[in-house]
Amino acid sequence: MQTKEISKSIVKSLGKLSYYQQRKLLEFINSLVIDKKKSGEELLKYAGAINKSDLHLMEISINENCGKIDYDEW
Repeated sequence: MQTKEISKSIVKSLGKLSYYQQRKLLEFINSLVIDKKKSGEELLKYAGAINKSDLHLMEISINENCGKIDYDEW
């Protein structure tokens, strides 16, 4: 199916949905659209939230433990 056909099919199907369903569909569509600038700006509010000593401990733990397989874990 081509993009044009998909768009036509979506528009045709919209008429079969209730107002509430159309609103939910719009919310879903908007959740799929990623605004890279906006998502980056949202992450900036967390900058500096973790202090440097905790970050250092996290880095050590990642380097020492990630990539290792514990065969007895499962």
